[in-house]
Amino acid sequence: MVKGRKSNDCLEDVYTKTESDDFKEFFEFYHFALDIPPSERIKTWQVWQTLTDEEKELAMCNVTQYAESLRKPEHAKLACNYLKDKSFIF
Repeated sequence: MVKGRKSNDCLEDVYTKTESDDFKEFFEFYHFALDIPPSERIKTWQVWQTLTDEEKELAMCNVTQYAESLRKPEHAKLACNYLKDKSFIF
């Protein structure tokens, strides 16, 4: 391991290399739309892989609707939980 790097950083490198473009787009857009700092990228990627293509499309398309449905921005779910809980289905 490189001095000064956490072991989790190495996992981040592995996942970043294998992520699909649609996941990268979702992950960036989700945090931009909700104005929250990106977090839990690996967990989010793992959940993303379990979704069907239709669910992935719904997840992406409904981010804005989800953001607008929140009473307070601090109630926003982490991206991994948004996907896991299927909060994109209205």
